[in-house]
Parts: sequence; structure tokens; C-alpha cells
Amino acid sequence: MSKKSFTTQSVQDTIELGKRVISEYDSSTVFCLYGDLGSGKTHFVKGAAAECGVDENEVHSPTFGIIHEYEGQKLVFHIDAYRIKSEREAVEAGIEACFAEDAIILIEWPEKIAGLIPGDAVKIHFEKTGPETRNITIII
Repeated sequence: MSKKSFTTQSVQDTIELGKRVISEYDSSTVFCLYGDLGSGKTHFVKGAAAECGVDENEVHSPTFGIIHEYEGQKLVFHIDAYRIKSEREAVEAGIEACFAEDAIILIEWPEKIAGLIPGDAVKIHFEKTGPETRNITIII
């Protein structure tokens, strides 16, 4: 297991980090994004999606839709499991089916569906340390 830590100073820094991180991975990679509300997870996803050829302005938190699918040079699934009550509900919502796709999959609140997450998922922890600063730790 390896660990990399970063500090971002602004929303734009967090978006740029999302671009850099995703550029190092092929499709069919699952990223688990851990952190409190407002810790930068969705901004990171904006950058990740932009790196995959998606307009970052199209990326929004999928809290009410649970799964957002974006088509770019790479297929991107942005999943928000915040409202998921059980793994069964997650399967019924179609989350498990996303793992069968050749896609970049970014999951906010993955702890809600831990039993469904592939063992080789990349874990990214977000910590809000100031009004715009974030500590972001990637565990591979």
C-alpha cells in the first residue's frame, strides 16, 4: 500500500488535482472519496471528469439522482451513496452494474456500500483544514 498526500489552497487547486490524479489511471478504475460535506469531493470529481473529456460545468453532486453518467473520451460514473440505506438498495439503483463497465468510477460516501466496492479501489480521503484549504490523501 502506498500513500500520497496533497494540500490544495483553493477550489481550482482541488479541480486540478482531480485532473492530475485521473490522468495516471486507465478506465475501469474505482475511486472511493471519503470526507465530510464540503471537503472537496465534488470539485475533485469535476477535475477528474474534465480529464476524461467531460465539461466540468456539467458535473454536479448526484445526491438526488445517486448516479450520474458522463460521456467523454472515457466513460465516467459519479456515484453519491449518501442517501443509500443498504447494499441491496445500491444494487437496485444500478451501482453494482457500473463496476462491470469500462469506466472511471468515482464514489462519494463509499462507506455506505463498502461490501460492493472492489478490493483494488483507490481510496482518497478529503479533510477540510480551512475555508478553502484541503488535505487530500490517496491510498493505493
